[in-house]
Amino acid sequence: MPSSNLQLHYQPIRHRHTAQPLYYEALLRKGQTSAGSLFDQAEQENVRNRLERQALALAWEDIQSGHTAGRPIAVNVSPKALSEDLGVWRLLLKMARADHVFLEVTENSEPTNRALYRQRLEKLAALGMPLILDDVGSGYAHFTCLADHPFTYAKLDKHYLHWWTSALRSESRQKQILTELVLVFHRQGYQFIQEGIETVTSAKIADAIFPDHLIWFQGFALGLPERKPWHQGETLLPGQLHLHS
Repeated sequence: MPSSNLQLHYQPIRHRHTAQPLYYEALLRKGQTSAGSLFDQAEQENVRNRLERQALALAWEDIQSGHTAGRPIAVNVSPKALSEDLGVWRLLLKMARADHVFLEVTENSEPTNRALYRQRLEKLAALGMPLILDDVGSGYAHFTCLADHPFTYAKLDKHYLHWWTSALRSESRQKQILTELVLVFHRQGYQFIQEGIETVTSAKIADAIFPDHLIWFQGFALGLPERKPWHQGETLLPGQLHLHS
């Protein structure tokens, strides 16, 4: 897949009480095509590692050019690419030695070399790069991965969002299990990020759940992916989860 016309847009992850960004996630775009569609196509063409490398190279260019202006950003990598692509690894080492770069490890593959995968994660963590397990509980991102690797953050997929306030008896057990899991890991120092804050309704749900234990949120209601989202006017106020006007 050619790198021309590829671009990174950035979406904030925000604190529920202060609305301050933890970081801006770098999301790949090609025109109006989303990252998910681009990576699905790359998977079918067996060039996913190459596309991940191109996305990391774009992020590194944005850092070096001053586009991100020292703001905290997060890049994404799959366990497969991290464990087998030397170009991906070299770019991540550069980013780990730069300031304000987080790494989200995606849920859509397993590492081809588990020992090397663990070694590389530990090296990045030792260099000070905060590690996030993306969509924990989905795909290959098991809760046990949090205990087995040096992650400090975990993302919850948007399909979990309604469980927090669901009154359905059929979902009560799932809600209880998820609640206990989050609390157990929170007590061990992990921080969770809830995705899917896309509408007024989901923002209200977010305001009602886990005021002390789930404090980071992401979604269109809190900031659209943009080339320079930090240059746009903010409507978020401290202490509240507001929507963009």
